[in-house]
Amino acid sequence: MKEKLLIICLGIIFQLPHTTAQIEIENDTIISAIMDLEDVVCKNKFTNKIPQLRNFKWTRNVIEITDGWESAVCDQAQCYIPSVGEREIEVGPNASSVLDVHVYTYGQYSGYALIEMKVAYASDPNTNAFAYYIFDSELSSTKELSQFQIEVYPNPSAGLFTVEDPTQIIHSLRVFDLAGKQLMNLEKGERQWINLSKLDAGNYWIQMMDKNGSALGTKMISKI
Repeated sequence: MKEKLLIICLGIIFQLPHTTAQIEIENDTIISAIMDLEDVVCKNKFTNKIPQLRNFKWTRNVIEITDGWESAVCDQAQCYIPSVGEREIEVGPNASSVLDVHVYTYGQYSGYALIEMKVAYASDPNTNAFAYYIFDSELSSTKELSQFQIEVYPNPSAGLFTVEDPTQIIHSLRVFDLAGKQLMNLEKGERQWINLSKLDAGNYWIQMMDKNGSALGTKMISKI
């Protein structure tokens, strides 16, 4: 019998302050429980937030992907084959376009992919927004983090965060950078403070683990 694995899809959004009023990328899918599927998808969209029609260009950058896997993108016009890495599309005033990212596993259900999506004005590539998508079969769990009412605050912070876990289900915490490199591994007490003061300003994600070493989920934190 084929072993079933969860492939977690985690979406991370980056936008400069001057672009947030013009282009907005949203995640409809943060964590997907995908078992034995050859098409793993993060369903997302971006919005033209100015009151006039604009031409946008999206660009896919596959930073890392398991050998044998492929990725592809769907926008409001169509779904593209994996070899298509960029396209221009027209989006109306205050309208949105689908921006789904697919990973095709071709029957290989264990692996990792890190994919960057850039959305920019076709006429001005410096007005842009980025989204990063992590597909990882090692972040396997049948539990939803939200059901445990876990809080991470303050967020953003100058470097000191706390994680409150009323049910005491979290046993340890791992801190990763955006490329998936583990930076810290912490045992969690009743009230765990996470000190990122030695790290550069930016975004990181925390993985919560139970006592059996299974990942409960992730939460993004921002150091300012």
